[in-house]
This record gives sequence, structure tokens and C-alpha cells, in this order.
Amino acid sequence: MAMLKQLDRSATVAFCPLSPSLMAAGTVAGAIDMSFSTNSVLEVFTLDFASGDVAPPLSGSVSVPERFCRIAWGNKPSDSSNLPYGIIAGGLADGSICLWNPAAITDGSGHNPILTRMPKHTGAVKGVEFNSFSPNLLASGAADGELCIWDVANPSQPSLYPALKGPAAAAGVTTPPEITYIGWNKKVQHILASTQVDGSTVVWDLKKQRPVITLKDPNSQRRCSVLQWNPDVATQLVVASDDDRSPTLQMWDLRNSMSPVKEFVGHTKGVLGMSWCPQDHSLLLSCSKDNRTICWDVNTTDVVCELPSGVHWNFDVQWSPTVPGIFSTSSFDGKVAVCNVLACTSSGAPVETFNADFTGSTTTVGDIKPLKRPPTWLRRPSGVCFGFGGRLVSFVNHPQQITDPMSGQTRPVDTGSISVTQVVTEHQLVEHSESFENAIAGRDRAALQEFCTSKAAAAGAAGAQDVAETWTFMGVLFEEDARRQLLSKLGFSDAMLMGTTSNAADAATAAGTIGHRSSMGVAEQHLTSAMEHLGMADGKPVIEVPGAGEDFFTQQEDPHGFFDSLPEQPLADQAATAAGGLTAAAGGSMAMSNGGAASEPATPMADANHALEGAEREDEIQKAIFVGNYDGAVDTCLKVGRLADALLIANVGGAELFKKTMQRYMRRNPRPYMAVVSAMVDGDYMSLVKTRPVGQWRETLAVLATYTGADQWANLCDALASRLAQTGMHHAASLCYICAGNVDQAVSYWTKAVRASGGSVESLQSVIEKSVVLGLATNTSTASSNLADLVTTYANTLATQGRMGAALRYLEMVPGEASTSVAVLKDRIYRSGADSLPSNVPAPPFPYQLEDVRPSQQPPTPTAAPAGYGSAFGTPAQANPYANQYGAPAAATQQPGYSTYGTAAPAAPAGGVYGTTAAPGYGTAAGTGGGYGAAGGGYGSTAASGYGAAAAAPGYGAAGTYSQPAQQQQPPQQPYAVSAAPGYGAAGAGYGGSQQMGPGSGGYGQTPGYGSNVYGGAQGYQQQ
Repeated sequence: MAMLKQLDRSATVAFCPLSPSLMAAGTVAGAIDMSFSTNSVLEVFTLDFASGDVAPPLSGSVSVPERFCRIAWGNKPSDSSNLPYGIIAGGLADGSICLWNPAAITDGSGHNPILTRMPKHTGAVKGVEFNSFSPNLLASGAADGELCIWDVANPSQPSLYPALKGPAAAAGVTTPPEITYIGWNKKVQHILASTQVDGSTVVWDLKKQRPVITLKDPNSQRRCSVLQWNPDVATQLVVASDDDRSPTLQMWDLRNSMSPVKEFVGHTKGVLGMSWCPQDHSLLLSCSKDNRTICWDVNTTDVVCELPSGVHWNFDVQWSPTVPGIFSTSSFDGKVAVCNVLACTSSGAPVETFNADFTGSTTTVGDIKPLKRPPTWLRRPSGVCFGFGGRLVSFVNHPQQITDPMSGQTRPVDTGSISVTQVVTEHQLVEHSESFENAIAGRDRAALQEFCTSKAAAAGAAGAQDVAETWTFMGVLFEEDARRQLLSKLGFSDAMLMGTTSNAADAATAAGTIGHRSSMGVAEQHLTSAMEHLGMADGKPVIEVPGAGEDFFTQQEDPHGFFDSLPEQPLADQAATAAGGLTAAAGGSMAMSNGGAASEPATPMADANHALEGAEREDEIQKAIFVGNYDGAVDTCLKVGRLADALLIANVGGAELFKKTMQRYMRRNPRPYMAVVSAMVDGDYMSLVKTRPVGQWRETLAVLATYTGADQWANLCDALASRLAQTGMHHAASLCYICAGNVDQAVSYWTKAVRASGGSVESLQSVIEKSVVLGLATNTSTASSNLADLVTTYANTLATQGRMGAALRYLEMVPGEASTSVAVLKDRIYRSGADSLPSNVPAPPFPYQLEDVRPSQQPPTPTAAPAGYGSAFGTPAQANPYANQYGAPAAATQQPGYSTYGTAAPAAPAGGVYGTTAAPGYGTAAGTGGGYGAAGGGYGSTAASGYGAAAAAPGYGAAGTYSQPAQQQQPPQQPYAVSAAPGYGAAGAGYGGSQQMGPGSGGYGQTPGYGSNVYGGAQGYQQQ
């Protein structure tokens, strides 16, 4: 709604130029309210636009001896500190001018607010205005025709310059005409203009103390009521007339005083008030006796908007000098309204309603019409906006004065310029991106390995040990002997050089890279190595004794030589030492790191009782060996503590027995490294991963690198990484994910680190480098969601820096099918038209599905054909509601001598199926026998002859009757229907015959048959 505030009084209004919340209202002369009061009062109101109350609160008031003809609120003089709100001047109906201090009115101190009263004029003072350049100058004009200039620097004792008198209205008349309005020039300080009732506008030069130009329309005798100077052009002013015979607004230019430059046509009766907008110099308000308040576009003379009409017309309008878009209207129905020009968009009239509490409210009924153009205060003098790719679009508007080449007049216009620039905020990111692109350009494994080494060295020098270790592990993936290098990075390089572990280490690196060996082959190799340490490489003892070529048991002469040749360590301890060789094969120095010592015996020494018992049971062992009962012999050896003997005999008994014996041996010797040996023997490395302490993850990873094959390596590393992640060891988990080649999980961990760092550009660059290198090292063929999102974020960051080509290349690095985010970003980059894009870049697939939103073309509605035979006999049929329901209209064919009623349907079998071919005629025949078709209620024929009285077997009945339904199909020679009624079947409508749909011309269609406008010519509906 346009009205913001409203006062119930007839008053002329002035806004405070120093405070946006104060407004003065003086009782207007020439109007009486409903109480017929003759009192006059000056009131000051507070405008609080944040409040929902319609009536503004009264701040103060003062009685005035006479009513107001004009009121003006001027700025405070420069040397008046006691006038914080300036001065209010009122031109009264008795010819006097009063000055008030508005601060004294509003503060309620009780001081007399009137500053002075100047009774100079002898008629009503209708022109009062302060000079905008010198606030101490006040001009006044009255009915006596005199123009007075007052100096109110000392408001209590103002000084008066000599009065100025305009030219006489006619010859022989000495009294100058009445002055109706005065206005100071907005550009030149000493220029003033006044309007007179004789239709002339006088321009005064105060320096010369006389009028310099008199403007008057030679084509009309009109009274001038109000004028306004153009704030932009010093020589232009607009003059209005309250004469109903000439209700236009005329713009005059002092350089051409013969006729007005332009006219504003819109009012139908005289104009009473006018005001030029101080914030937008192209807007001009005017109010007229035709009950219209119009806001004009000065440049085009078009109506920008219009205030809804009230009950009575407004006699005054005033723009607020401090609040853009706010203006006041004063009407003779006792209403003062404060309105917003942006809300003047309704074209309807106000409707006043009374509420239940006897209060009134006004609403406007009508259409809403937006402003034709935005006001200047809503226009931006400059603006910027970022576009895609880091492009900054900016504009600047420059108000300029241009001269119209046709009229030679100058007018203000806004000329603007638009510029597009590239903004780069992350120069370091661009440099790192370029260097990384160069490093991975050829995707050479040696270059990538060197890149990882350099990054690890740089991170180590910076003190970032975790980052350095990450790059070290990724560099291992590009080595030829990846597993051997991994063992070295894990800290087992010394163990690989020991003689006891050289065979295991050689076996671990025989294939060259991680994940290229069979798990069964590794187990067999280390099992063979253990047997060699036990002296049973081929299943037979290989201990050298004297008399190597003879039978051992037959050498009885020199038993002392035999015992002298035995090793100093007991046989059981020697077996334990041989088993210790398995520990070396299971990880080198891990036995020592887990608390074991290589010099400790594998089993405790058998005591004397065990030795005695073993001696007594040697015969039992020998007997079992003699008969091939290796299980019994092994069991007896284990019972008497001869563990080495048990292992020797079990080796002879086969691999299964040897494995079982080793398991029993390891259970009897629960040393820390036995879990590793057990996993190696059983091939159950998953249990080893799940049971070993997470703090020894490096040893566990070394065991996996030494003994597992390609089919187990990745899963075991993932399982180890999962255990580490669950215990909070995220860095160790990421290293295991790197070994497993699990790009998605590694990127997920690195992305969390980016978020923890606040999403800095440096951390994003580091993560993208590691993610891309890991993807290249593992030859990932599918795109993970984490990697796709990360690359998309990074590519988008590069695009904001103007690196469109680099962003597109990074998006191409995402393996597999592009996700939605990647596809959309590719399309945006390609369509950005950036200069950095290579010219030969192919267009990416369009990321959206095209939908055809164009409305489908409806087929034209067929029109009824002219009535055929029988149109004179039957009543025209009504429009069939079933038209086009059962089929499309048949194409019309013209038969000689007959009207066209539809296309003949294809031949149908005997029995009169509805819609079958008839002889050339009207509609379709009911059967194969020809005749004039019975469809559509025509003449009706029997199945075989001509003008029969009955409709053909199954078909539409005639004259709107329903034919009797047939239970089964009738032969062609047996008509079955009721007789046609007079009128030759006008509007046949019955269902007949069989329940079957068939194509024909006699169904519900558009083409008429014999009857007038009977529907035929469509796909027939028939029942079989």
C-alpha cells in the first residue's frame, strides 16, 4: 500500500531538512473541517516508519493567529547554534510571515517557539521558500504582487531587502498581478522565479534587482499556479496551471523563451501542486483537481506511476529531502498522507472500510502495476560480481550532461562502462600446480619415483615426518623390487643381510614387486628351508658320521669315534636350534624384538627321568619304525621329550605328519615368534593380523610382505589398516592402505586432514598430489567417490584462479566413468570459452538429459461435412459426445453423384461385422453384400440388396434407436435389426450386433451419413 502514515486534518506540509523523522503541518487557509473550527495551529509530528501505527505521534504544537497559505522549513543559519532543526517559515492568509523554532516546539520546555512575525505584505502570502545555498535568505511573494527577500541570520530581527515589483498585467494597470508561487534556482544562487495569476512566470536577478525574463504561453490565457526549477539544468523550469482549460505542465528553457520545450499531458483539470524529487532528478510529482497524483519521468514525459485516487483531490505534494521515495499529499477532505513512491503500483481506487472497533482502514482495489523504471536511489553507481572461473565483472555509472543534436537542449544521462578481469588470489597454488603437472606429464614410473623421493626429502627437512613417511611408502610402489624395499623402509634391512634370513629374504623378493607371487609357493619355499635346517632336505637324515658309506648300526668297533663326531649341543637342543631357523625365516629380527633370543634353546633339557624313560622306550620307537608306524614312533618320541627325533621321524612319515608334529612342537614351545611360524605353516595370516598387537604393526606388515602372495596381500593390508584405524592410529592405517593400493580409504583419511586444517589451499594441494600419485601407482581403473570429490574441489579451485586448462586436465585424471559433479564441472569449463583451454580439446558429454518442453501439436479438430441425402427429411443431429472416442476419422473419399460420408472400411467376413466394406456409398455397409451403408443411420440395407427398409445386420440402428443385440454373428442374408424410422435415419445412435471393435466408417465419427449431420467416417465401434 502506498500510504505509510496519515493525519486527519487539512494542512499544508513541510519536511525537516535536518532530521528524517520530523514533519510540520500548518492549518491550511480556505478549508474548514467537520467541526467548523476557525483555529489555526502549527504541529510537528515524528515519523517512525518502523512502527505499524498509521497516525504519527505529535511532538509539539503552537497556536497561530492566522491560517497558512504556504509553509517552508529551512536549514539553520551557519551561526545559529540554538536552532538545531532549522527554522519554520509560514506565509499566512493575512499577509504576514511568521518564523518558529521547531526545537522549542518539540522539546516541551515551555519556551515561546515563535521567533518573529513580519507583517509586510497586504495580501495572502502564497510563496515562501528558503535559499538552498544561503539558508539565511528567505523569499516571499503575496497577492500584492511584491517580492520580498528577507535575511533571517538573526531570526528575531530579520532584515528586508527592497521589495521587488513585477511588470504590470496590462497597460494602465499599476498594481502587479498576484504572485502564486516562488522558487529559488537550484544552480544559481541569485536567480529566483515567481508565477502570477495572469499566466506569466517572471525570472528575477537579485544582483540586478529586477526581472530579466518573463515567460508566457502565447497560445493560451492560463493562470500559473506552481513552478519547479530543474535541479540539473539551470535554465529550465516547469510551470503548471490551475486552469481547467489548460491542465498541462510546461517545461521552459530560458534560452528559448518564446515557447515551452515540452509538455506533460495527463491531467484533465488544473494542476494545484508540484514537487521535484531531490534524490532522483528525473521524477516530478504533480497533483490536480482531476483527483490524480502523477509521478512523471521528466526526460520522456511518461507517467512512471500514479497514486491511487482519493475521495477528494490533493492540493499540495512535497518530497522528503532526507528519505528517498517518501512524499506527502494534502487533500481538501481533511487528510494528510505520507506515501512511498515504490508502493504506488496499484491502478485501482481506494476503498475505505470501518472495523469493529469503529476505526477506519483504506485499501486499494485494482491490478498491481510495477514501476516502469527503478528510481535513481535504487541504482548502483558501481557494482561487481564474480563469475565462473575467477572472472570479475564490474560496472561504473557516470552521470553526464549531453546535448540533444536535434533540439540543442542538454539533459543528464548516466553513461556506464563494464569491464571483465581475471582475479588470481592463490599465486602459490598456481605455481605448485604447474610444477606437479610437469612432474606427472609423461606418467613415467622412474620420474614419479623421483618425485616421491624429493617430496619425502622436503617434508623431512620441514619436520613433517608423517608426510615424509607417506611419500616414502608411495615411492616404494614404483620400485622394481617393491617388497624388498618395503622391508628396508620398515627397518629390517639389517635382518635381510643376516645369513639365517638370506634365503627368506631372497624368496620374498624373487618376484620383484608387491603382489606377484603365489602364497602356496612361498609356504613351500620356507617349509623346504626349515627342513634343510633340520637336515632333512630330501626326507632322509644328512648328518655326517664316520664311515659315511657304511651302515650306521653295524659300526660297533669305534663307538667313541662316533660320539666324538657329534656336535657339542644335545640333539634336542640342536633340533630346537634348527627350529629357530624358522624364526629367522619368519621375519628376521622380529624374534629379538618380541623378546626372544637366538641363543636360547627351543625346548627345555629333558631331566634324568625323561632320559631314563627314553632309554627304556627306544625299543618301542624302533619297533614302530620297523613296521612303518611313524605316527606311533612320533607320539612316543614326544612323550619322552625327544622333540628333535619326533621331527626327524615325522619328516619320513610324510608332509601331513610332519606338519602335525610341528604344530605339537610349537604348542609345547610357546615362544613369541611361534605365532609367526604357525601362521606360516598353516597359511592363516588373517589370524596373525587380528591377534598381533597393533603397536607391532611394522613387524606384522613385514611378515605379510615376506610370506604372502598377490591373492592375499591387498586384503591382509586392508584388514591391518582397519585395526589400526579403529585404535586411532590413522597415519599407520593410511600407510597400510597405501601398501594395499586402496585409494579410496587413503584419500578419505587425507581429506579428513584437510578439513581439520580448515581447508587451506596448501593442504588441498598436498592431498591432491598424494591422491593422484597413488592412483597412478596402483593403476586404478575405477573412480572412487572420495577421489572424484577431491579432484572436483581442486579443479574448481584452479578454475577460480583462471587455470581452466589445468582444471580440465585434472578432471581427466579421475579414472572410470565421470560422476555427476565431475561431468558438470567439465561441461562448465569447456563452455566457459577461456583462452587457456587448448583448441583441440574435445567437447565433453553433456551432463544433463535433454527434455523436450515444447507443447505437442494437437491434430486439428475435423469439421462436420455437409448434410447428404435425407437432410431435408431429418432433424440435424446434435454434436456427438463420443466423437473421436473409438477411432480416428477416416479420410473422406468422393463418390460420383453422392455426397461424401466417409471412407469405405476394409472388407470384413460374412456376418455383418460393424464397419465392413459397402458398395460405394454413404458411410459403411453392414455386411459384405453392398448397398447403401447402414452405418450412421442411413437408408439401411439388407446384407445383400439395395434400399431395404431394415438396417443391415449388426450395425447402428436408425433414428436413435437401439437395435436388438445379436447373440452370435448373423449370416449375410439374414438381416437382424428394427426398421428405420421416417427421416431416413437422422442421427443413428444405437449399438448393434456383435461385441467387437472394428475399423469402419459408421462409428462415432465426424462425417455424416444419410441423415442430417449423422456422425460417420470414424473408426467404428462394434460389438461381437
